[in-house]
Amino acid sequence: MNDNDTFVACSKCFSYQEVTENGMKFLSSFKSSNRPKEVCFELGQSIRVNGTTYTITGITQRNDGTNLRINWREYVLNDGIQERFLNEYNGNWQLVWALNEKSPLTGNYNLFQKYYQDVNWAVGGFNFDVVDTNRIYSKEYISPPQILIEEVYRTSNGKESNSEWYEGEYVDNNEIYQEYLSLGNSTTFPSKIGVGATEPYKSQFYYKDALKMSLIAFAVILTIQLYFMATSPTTTVFRETFSVADLKIDSTSTNLTSAKPIVSKSFSIDKTGKIEIELTSGVDNSWLESNITMVNESTLQELPIVIGNEFYHGYEGGEKWTEGSTSASKDYSEVPAGKYHLLIETTTPATNGGTYEVKLQTGGIYWINIFIMLCLIVIVPLIKYFQEYNFEKERWADSDYSPYVTEEDE
Repeated sequence: MNDNDTFVACSKCFSYQEVTENGMKFLSSFKSSNRPKEVCFELGQSIRVNGTTYTITGITQRNDGTNLRINWREYVLNDGIQERFLNEYNGNWQLVWALNEKSPLTGNYNLFQKYYQDVNWAVGGFNFDVVDTNRIYSKEYISPPQILIEEVYRTSNGKESNSEWYEGEYVDNNEIYQEYLSLGNSTTFPSKIGVGATEPYKSQFYYKDALKMSLIAFAVILTIQLYFMATSPTTTVFRETFSVADLKIDSTSTNLTSAKPIVSKSFSIDKTGKIEIELTSGVDNSWLESNITMVNESTLQELPIVIGNEFYHGYEGGEKWTEGSTSASKDYSEVPAGKYHLLIETTTPATNGGTYEVKLQTGGIYWINIFIMLCLIVIVPLIKYFQEYNFEKERWADSDYSPYVTEEDE
Protein backbone atom coordinates (compact mmCIF):
# COMPACT_ATOMS: atom_id res chain seq x y z
CA MET A 1 0.00 0.00 0.00
CA ASN A 2 1.27 3.49 -0.92
CA ASP A 3 1.11 6.57 1.33
CA ASN A 4 -1.39 8.31 -0.97
CA ASP A 5 -3.74 5.34 -1.28
CA THR A 6 -7.20 6.20 0.03
CA PHE A 7 -8.96 2.90 -0.69
CA VAL A 8 -7.89 -0.66 0.09
CA ALA A 9 -9.22 -4.00 -1.16
CA CYS A 10 -8.01 -6.83 1.08
CA SER A 11 -6.47 -9.81 -0.72
CA LYS A 12 -7.53 -12.21 2.08
CA CYS A 13 -11.05 -11.26 3.12
CA PHE A 14 -11.81 -9.19 -0.03
CA SER A 15 -13.29 -6.39 2.03
CA TYR A 16 -13.21 -2.94 0.48
CA GLN A 17 -12.41 -0.09 2.86
CA GLU A 18 -11.71 3.63 2.78
CA VAL A 19 -8.72 5.11 4.58
CA THR A 20 -9.95 8.03 6.74
CA GLU A 21 -8.43 10.22 9.44
CA ASN A 22 -10.22 8.06 11.98
CA GLY A 23 -8.99 4.76 10.56
CA MET A 24 -10.37 2.21 8.12
CA LYS A 25 -14.02 2.53 7.09
CA PHE A 26 -15.68 -0.59 5.69
CA LEU A 27 -17.55 0.11 2.45
CA SER A 28 -18.30 -3.24 0.80
CA SER A 29 -16.69 -6.50 -0.17
CA PHE A 30 -15.87 -8.39 -3.36
CA LYS A 31 -16.81 -12.02 -3.89
CA SER A 32 -13.81 -14.31 -3.83
CA SER A 33 -15.45 -16.27 -6.67
CA ASN A 34 -15.14 -13.19 -8.87
CA ARG A 35 -11.36 -13.47 -8.95
CA PRO A 36 -10.60 -13.87 -12.69
CA LYS A 37 -8.45 -16.80 -13.78
CA GLU A 38 -6.69 -14.45 -16.24
CA VAL A 39 -4.88 -12.67 -13.37
CA CYS A 40 -1.33 -13.94 -13.79
CA PHE A 41 0.58 -11.63 -11.39
CA GLU A 42 0.28 -11.04 -7.65
CA LEU A 43 0.38 -7.98 -5.43
CA GLY A 44 3.89 -6.90 -4.53
CA GLN A 45 5.56 -8.58 -7.49
CA SER A 46 7.99 -6.57 -9.60
CA ILE A 47 7.80 -6.67 -13.38
CA ARG A 48 9.72 -4.84 -16.06
CA VAL A 49 7.63 -3.12 -18.73
CA ASN A 50 9.11 -1.13 -21.61
CA GLY A 51 12.44 -0.82 -19.83
CA THR A 52 11.14 0.27 -16.39
CA THR A 53 10.73 -1.91 -13.31
CA TYR A 54 7.44 -1.48 -11.44
CA THR A 55 5.83 -2.95 -8.32
CA ILE A 56 2.25 -4.14 -8.57
CA THR A 57 0.23 -2.28 -5.91
CA GLY A 58 -3.31 -3.01 -7.09
CA ILE A 59 -5.27 -5.30 -9.40
CA THR A 60 -8.81 -4.91 -10.70
CA GLN A 61 -11.10 -6.63 -13.15
CA ARG A 62 -13.23 -4.19 -15.09
CA ASN A 63 -16.29 -4.71 -17.26
CA ASP A 64 -18.09 -2.76 -19.92
CA GLY A 65 -21.05 -1.52 -17.92
CA THR A 66 -23.47 -2.29 -20.76
CA ASN A 67 -21.92 -5.61 -21.79
CA LEU A 68 -20.57 -7.57 -18.83
CA ARG A 69 -19.12 -10.24 -21.12
CA ILE A 70 -16.48 -7.72 -22.15
CA ASN A 71 -13.97 -7.58 -19.31
CA TRP A 72 -10.32 -6.73 -18.84
CA ARG A 73 -7.70 -6.76 -16.10
CA GLU A 74 -5.84 -3.69 -14.85
CA TYR A 75 -2.61 -3.85 -12.82
CA VAL A 76 -1.68 -0.69 -10.92
CA LEU A 77 2.09 -0.19 -11.23
CA ASN A 78 4.40 2.04 -9.22
CA ASP A 79 8.13 2.68 -9.69
CA GLY A 80 8.41 4.99 -6.67
CA ILE A 81 7.99 8.08 -8.82
CA GLN A 82 4.88 7.65 -10.90
CA GLU A 83 1.86 5.42 -11.18
CA ARG A 84 0.93 3.59 -14.33
CA PHE A 85 -1.63 0.99 -15.38
CA LEU A 86 -0.98 -2.24 -17.26
CA ASN A 87 -4.17 -3.34 -18.98
CA GLU A 88 -4.81 -6.80 -20.42
CA TYR A 89 -7.74 -7.73 -22.65
CA ASN A 90 -7.85 -11.10 -24.44
CA GLY A 91 -4.10 -11.50 -23.92
CA ASN A 92 -3.36 -8.10 -25.48
CA TRP A 93 -1.46 -5.64 -23.29
CA GLN A 94 -1.02 -1.89 -23.10
CA LEU A 95 0.62 0.50 -20.62
CA VAL A 96 -1.43 3.57 -19.64
CA TRP A 97 -0.60 6.72 -17.67
CA ALA A 98 -2.36 9.95 -16.70
CA LEU A 99 -1.87 13.20 -18.66
CA ASN A 100 -2.09 16.77 -17.51
CA GLU A 101 -3.33 18.00 -20.86
CA LYS A 102 -7.00 18.81 -21.31
CA SER A 103 -7.41 17.55 -24.89
CA PRO A 104 -4.33 16.06 -26.56
CA LEU A 105 -6.29 14.68 -29.53
CA THR A 106 -4.98 15.26 -33.04
CA GLY A 107 -6.26 14.20 -36.44
CA ASN A 108 -4.20 11.01 -36.26
CA TYR A 109 -6.50 9.36 -33.71
CA ASN A 110 -9.76 7.57 -34.45
CA LEU A 111 -12.60 6.86 -32.04
CA PHE A 112 -12.46 3.19 -31.10
CA GLN A 113 -14.94 2.70 -28.24
CA LYS A 114 -17.25 4.37 -25.74
CA TYR A 115 -18.39 2.67 -22.53
CA TYR A 116 -19.25 2.90 -18.84
CA GLN A 117 -16.96 0.98 -16.49
CA ASP A 118 -17.85 -1.49 -13.79
CA VAL A 119 -15.41 -3.15 -11.35
CA ASN A 120 -16.46 -6.56 -9.97
CA TRP A 121 -13.19 -7.56 -8.28
CA ALA A 122 -10.16 -5.77 -6.81
CA VAL A 123 -7.22 -6.28 -4.47
CA GLY A 124 -4.55 -3.82 -3.26
CA GLY A 125 -4.39 -0.11 -2.59
CA PHE A 126 -5.83 2.66 -4.76
CA ASN A 127 -5.83 6.46 -4.72
CA PHE A 128 -9.34 6.48 -6.25
CA ASP A 129 -12.66 4.82 -5.47
CA VAL A 130 -12.72 1.76 -7.74
CA VAL A 131 -16.36 0.90 -7.03
CA ASP A 132 -17.43 4.35 -8.16
CA THR A 133 -16.11 3.78 -11.68
CA ASN A 134 -19.57 2.98 -13.01
CA ARG A 135 -20.04 6.73 -13.20
CA ILE A 136 -17.03 7.13 -15.46
CA TYR A 137 -17.85 7.42 -19.15
CA SER A 138 -14.79 6.47 -21.17
CA LYS A 139 -13.89 7.23 -24.78
CA GLU A 140 -10.95 5.51 -26.46
CA TYR A 141 -9.09 6.94 -29.45
CA ILE A 142 -6.40 4.90 -31.16
CA SER A 143 -3.45 5.59 -33.41
CA PRO A 144 -1.54 2.29 -33.14
CA PRO A 145 0.61 1.70 -31.21
CA GLN A 146 -0.75 4.67 -29.16
CA ILE A 147 -4.08 5.19 -27.42
CA LEU A 148 -5.74 8.20 -25.78
CA ILE A 149 -8.49 7.69 -23.21
CA GLU A 150 -10.88 10.39 -22.07
CA GLU A 151 -12.71 9.74 -18.82
CA VAL A 152 -15.68 11.91 -17.87
CA TYR A 153 -17.18 11.57 -14.37
CA ARG A 154 -20.96 11.72 -14.39
CA THR A 155 -22.81 12.42 -11.18
CA SER A 156 -26.09 10.75 -10.21
CA ASN A 157 -28.05 13.65 -11.69
CA GLY A 158 -26.25 13.28 -15.05
CA LYS A 159 -23.87 16.23 -14.80
CA GLU A 160 -20.35 15.81 -16.14
CA SER A 161 -17.15 17.03 -14.53
CA ASN A 162 -13.99 17.99 -16.37
CA SER A 163 -12.40 15.34 -18.52
CA GLU A 164 -9.33 13.45 -17.44
CA TRP A 165 -7.01 12.18 -20.15
CA TYR A 166 -4.77 9.14 -20.24
CA GLU A 167 -2.22 8.06 -22.79
CA GLY A 168 -1.17 4.49 -23.50
CA GLU A 169 0.98 2.36 -25.74
CA TYR A 170 1.03 -1.21 -26.91
CA VAL A 171 3.14 -3.72 -24.99
CA ASP A 172 4.28 -6.86 -26.76
CA ASN A 173 2.62 -10.00 -25.40
CA ASN A 174 5.93 -11.88 -25.40
CA GLU A 175 7.59 -9.23 -23.20
CA ILE A 176 4.96 -9.72 -20.49
CA TYR A 177 5.12 -13.48 -20.91
CA GLN A 178 8.88 -13.46 -20.24
CA GLU A 179 8.24 -11.51 -17.01
CA TYR A 180 5.60 -14.07 -16.07
CA LEU A 181 8.05 -16.94 -16.66
CA SER A 182 10.81 -15.26 -14.65
CA LEU A 183 8.52 -15.02 -11.60
CA GLY A 184 7.58 -18.69 -11.77
CA ASN A 185 3.92 -17.98 -11.09
CA SER A 186 1.58 -20.95 -11.01
CA THR A 187 -1.33 -18.94 -12.38
CA THR A 188 -2.48 -19.25 -15.99
CA PHE A 189 -1.07 -16.76 -18.47
CA PRO A 190 -3.89 -15.42 -20.69
CA SER A 191 -3.81 -16.59 -24.31
CA LYS A 192 -3.64 -13.92 -26.98
CA ILE A 193 -6.86 -13.66 -28.95
CA GLY A 194 -7.29 -11.52 -32.04
CA VAL A 195 -5.55 -8.21 -32.66
CA GLY A 196 -5.11 -5.70 -29.86
CA ALA A 197 -6.60 -2.24 -30.20
CA THR A 198 -3.14 -0.67 -30.28
CA GLU A 199 -1.19 -3.60 -31.70
CA PRO A 200 1.01 -2.46 -34.61
CA TYR A 201 1.22 -4.51 -37.78
CA LYS A 202 4.70 -6.03 -37.77
CA SER A 203 6.37 -7.19 -40.94
CA GLN A 204 9.77 -7.00 -42.58
CA PHE A 205 8.01 -6.12 -45.82
CA TYR A 206 4.97 -3.83 -45.95
CA TYR A 207 2.38 -3.08 -48.61
CA LYS A 208 3.96 0.31 -49.36
CA ASP A 209 7.34 -1.38 -49.86
CA ALA A 210 5.82 -3.98 -52.18
CA LEU A 211 3.96 -1.30 -54.13
CA LYS A 212 7.12 0.77 -54.55
CA MET A 213 9.08 -2.24 -55.81
CA SER A 214 6.29 -3.19 -58.19
CA LEU A 215 6.16 0.32 -59.66
CA ILE A 216 9.92 0.18 -60.21
CA ALA A 217 9.61 -3.25 -61.84
CA PHE A 218 6.78 -1.96 -64.04
CA ALA A 219 8.89 1.00 -65.15
CA VAL A 220 11.81 -1.32 -65.99
CA ILE A 221 9.60 -3.73 -67.96
CA LEU A 222 7.94 -0.87 -69.82
CA THR A 223 11.33 0.64 -70.70
CA ILE A 224 12.62 -2.71 -71.98
CA GLN A 225 9.52 -3.29 -74.08
CA LEU A 226 9.67 0.20 -75.56
CA TYR A 227 13.30 -0.46 -76.46
CA PHE A 228 12.39 -3.70 -78.23
CA MET A 229 9.52 -1.99 -80.02
CA ALA A 230 11.94 0.66 -81.28
CA THR A 231 14.72 -1.76 -82.27
CA SER A 232 12.51 -4.58 -83.55
CA PRO A 233 9.47 -3.09 -85.30
CA THR A 234 6.82 -5.28 -86.88
CA THR A 235 7.60 -5.95 -90.57
CA THR A 236 5.42 -7.81 -93.10
CA VAL A 237 7.70 -10.19 -95.04
CA PHE A 238 4.99 -12.21 -96.79
CA ARG A 239 1.41 -11.45 -97.77
CA GLU A 240 -0.63 -13.15 -100.48
CA THR A 241 -4.30 -13.72 -101.28
CA PHE A 242 -5.57 -17.01 -102.68
CA SER A 243 -8.90 -17.91 -104.31
CA VAL A 244 -11.15 -20.65 -102.99
CA ALA A 245 -12.11 -21.30 -106.63
CA ASP A 246 -8.64 -22.81 -107.18
CA LEU A 247 -9.38 -25.60 -104.70
CA LYS A 248 -10.63 -28.96 -105.93
CA ILE A 249 -13.32 -31.32 -104.65
CA ASP A 250 -11.82 -33.97 -102.39
CA SER A 251 -12.81 -37.37 -103.75
CA THR A 252 -13.28 -38.73 -100.23
CA SER A 253 -15.56 -35.94 -99.02
CA THR A 254 -17.63 -32.97 -100.12
CA ASN A 255 -14.91 -30.50 -99.09
CA LEU A 256 -12.74 -28.40 -101.35
CA THR A 257 -9.03 -28.96 -100.89
CA SER A 258 -5.70 -28.13 -102.52
CA ALA A 259 -4.82 -30.56 -105.33
CA LYS A 260 -1.22 -30.10 -104.30
CA PRO A 261 0.57 -27.74 -101.90
CA ILE A 262 0.84 -24.15 -103.08
CA VAL A 263 4.49 -23.13 -103.13
CA SER A 264 4.77 -19.47 -102.22
CA LYS A 265 7.38 -17.04 -103.39
CA SER A 266 10.52 -16.78 -101.26
CA PHE A 267 10.95 -14.22 -98.52
CA SER A 268 13.70 -13.36 -96.03
CA ILE A 269 13.82 -13.07 -92.25
CA ASP A 270 16.64 -10.71 -91.41
CA LYS A 271 17.28 -11.75 -87.80
CA THR A 272 16.33 -14.51 -85.41
CA GLY A 273 13.26 -13.66 -83.36
CA LYS A 274 9.49 -13.67 -83.20
CA ILE A 275 7.18 -14.27 -86.15
CA GLU A 276 3.41 -14.08 -86.43
CA ILE A 277 1.40 -15.83 -89.13
CA GLU A 278 -2.18 -14.73 -89.78
CA LEU A 279 -4.95 -16.37 -91.80
CA THR A 280 -7.97 -14.31 -92.89
CA SER A 281 -10.91 -15.59 -94.94
CA GLY A 282 -14.44 -14.69 -95.93
CA VAL A 283 -16.09 -17.66 -94.21
CA ASP A 284 -19.75 -17.15 -93.38
CA ASN A 285 -21.47 -19.82 -91.29
CA SER A 286 -18.63 -22.07 -92.31
CA TRP A 287 -14.94 -22.86 -91.76
CA LEU A 288 -11.58 -22.91 -93.53
CA GLU A 289 -8.32 -24.56 -92.43
CA SER A 290 -4.78 -24.29 -93.79
CA ASN A 291 -1.85 -26.60 -93.17
CA ILE A 292 1.20 -24.42 -93.73
CA THR A 293 4.79 -25.60 -93.72
CA MET A 294 7.47 -22.94 -93.41
CA VAL A 295 10.65 -24.18 -95.09
CA ASN A 296 14.15 -22.77 -94.50
CA GLU A 297 15.73 -22.91 -97.96
CA SER A 298 19.29 -23.18 -96.60
CA THR A 299 18.86 -25.82 -93.90
CA LEU A 300 15.58 -27.37 -95.18
CA GLN A 301 14.33 -27.14 -91.60
CA GLU A 302 10.53 -27.13 -91.52
CA LEU A 303 8.09 -25.40 -89.18
CA PRO A 304 4.59 -26.98 -89.47
CA ILE A 305 1.68 -24.62 -88.79
CA VAL A 306 -2.01 -25.55 -88.61
CA ILE A 307 -4.32 -22.54 -88.56
CA GLY A 308 -8.00 -22.09 -89.35
CA ASN A 309 -11.05 -19.83 -89.31
CA GLU A 310 -14.63 -20.59 -88.38
CA PHE A 311 -17.41 -18.07 -88.12
CA TYR A 312 -21.08 -18.73 -87.40
CA HIS A 313 -24.00 -16.43 -86.67
CA GLY A 314 -27.77 -16.46 -86.48
CA TYR A 315 -30.84 -15.64 -84.40
CA GLU A 316 -32.20 -17.50 -81.40
CA GLY A 317 -35.07 -16.43 -79.22
CA GLY A 318 -35.19 -13.12 -81.05
CA GLU A 319 -31.55 -12.34 -80.24
CA LYS A 320 -28.57 -12.26 -82.57
CA TRP A 321 -25.57 -14.46 -81.78
CA THR A 322 -22.11 -14.96 -83.28
CA GLU A 323 -19.36 -17.50 -82.70
CA GLY A 324 -15.77 -17.64 -83.94
CA SER A 325 -13.90 -15.21 -86.21
CA THR A 326 -12.89 -14.75 -89.83
CA SER A 327 -9.24 -14.36 -88.83
CA ALA A 328 -6.73 -16.20 -86.65
CA SER A 329 -3.04 -15.84 -85.85
CA LYS A 330 -0.22 -17.79 -84.23
CA ASP A 331 3.10 -16.65 -82.79
CA TYR A 332 6.45 -18.44 -82.80
CA SER A 333 9.60 -17.30 -81.02
CA GLU A 334 13.28 -17.67 -81.89
CA VAL A 335 12.73 -18.46 -85.57
CA PRO A 336 16.21 -18.42 -87.20
CA ALA A 337 17.10 -15.77 -89.76
CA GLY A 338 17.26 -16.94 -93.37
CA LYS A 339 15.43 -17.33 -96.65
CA TYR A 340 12.08 -19.15 -96.53
CA HIS A 341 9.06 -20.19 -98.58
CA LEU A 342 5.67 -21.59 -97.57
CA LEU A 343 3.87 -24.80 -98.57
CA ILE A 344 0.13 -24.14 -98.20
CA GLU A 345 -2.64 -26.75 -98.21
CA THR A 346 -6.19 -25.53 -97.60
CA THR A 347 -9.49 -27.29 -96.91
CA THR A 348 -13.00 -25.78 -96.72
CA PRO A 349 -16.62 -26.90 -97.39
CA ALA A 350 -17.64 -26.91 -101.05
CA THR A 351 -20.33 -24.33 -100.28
CA ASN A 352 -17.65 -21.71 -99.60
CA GLY A 353 -16.32 -19.17 -102.06
CA GLY A 354 -14.31 -16.00 -101.97
CA THR A 355 -10.67 -15.72 -100.95
CA TYR A 356 -8.29 -16.34 -98.06
CA GLU A 357 -5.13 -14.45 -97.17
CA VAL A 358 -1.92 -15.59 -95.54
CA LYS A 359 0.29 -12.95 -93.93
CA LEU A 360 3.58 -13.38 -92.08
CA GLN A 361 5.20 -10.67 -89.94
CA THR A 362 8.51 -10.51 -88.11
CA GLY A 363 9.57 -8.46 -85.09
CA GLY A 364 7.33 -6.92 -82.48
CA ILE A 365 6.87 -8.08 -78.91
CA TYR A 366 4.79 -10.64 -77.03
CA TRP A 367 2.07 -8.59 -75.38
CA ILE A 368 0.86 -11.69 -73.56
CA ASN A 369 4.27 -11.94 -71.88
CA ILE A 370 4.02 -8.33 -70.75
CA PHE A 371 0.54 -9.01 -69.38
CA ILE A 372 1.76 -12.09 -67.49
CA MET A 373 4.72 -10.18 -66.04
CA LEU A 374 2.47 -7.32 -64.96
CA CYS A 375 0.14 -9.81 -63.27
CA LEU A 376 3.09 -11.33 -61.44
CA ILE A 377 4.46 -8.02 -60.17
CA VAL A 378 1.10 -6.97 -58.72
CA ILE A 379 0.59 -10.25 -56.85
CA VAL A 380 2.92 -9.36 -53.95
CA PRO A 381 1.41 -5.89 -53.35
CA LEU A 382 -2.07 -7.41 -53.45
CA ILE A 383 -1.12 -10.11 -50.95
CA LYS A 384 0.47 -7.55 -48.60
CA TYR A 385 -2.50 -5.20 -48.98
CA PHE A 386 -5.02 -7.88 -47.99
CA GLN A 387 -2.81 -9.06 -45.12
CA GLU A 388 -2.70 -5.55 -43.67
CA TYR A 389 -6.39 -4.97 -44.49
CA ASN A 390 -7.45 -8.15 -42.66
CA PHE A 391 -5.19 -7.28 -39.73
CA GLU A 392 -6.86 -3.86 -39.37
CA LYS A 393 -10.32 -5.34 -39.85
CA GLU A 394 -9.64 -7.80 -37.03
CA ARG A 395 -8.36 -4.96 -34.83
CA TRP A 396 -11.70 -3.17 -35.19
CA ALA A 397 -13.81 -6.33 -34.73
CA ASP A 398 -14.82 -5.39 -31.16
CA SER A 399 -15.40 -1.72 -31.91
CA ASP A 400 -18.77 -0.09 -32.47
CA TYR A 401 -17.05 2.39 -34.78
CA SER A 402 -15.32 0.07 -37.21
CA PRO A 403 -14.63 1.64 -40.63
CA TYR A 404 -14.78 -1.90 -42.07
CA VAL A 405 -18.46 -2.51 -41.34
CA THR A 406 -20.78 -2.06 -44.32
CA GLU A 407 -24.56 -1.74 -44.36
CA GLU A 408 -24.76 -5.40 -45.41
CA ASP A 409 -22.78 -6.43 -42.30
CA GLU A 410 -25.07 -4.55 -39.93
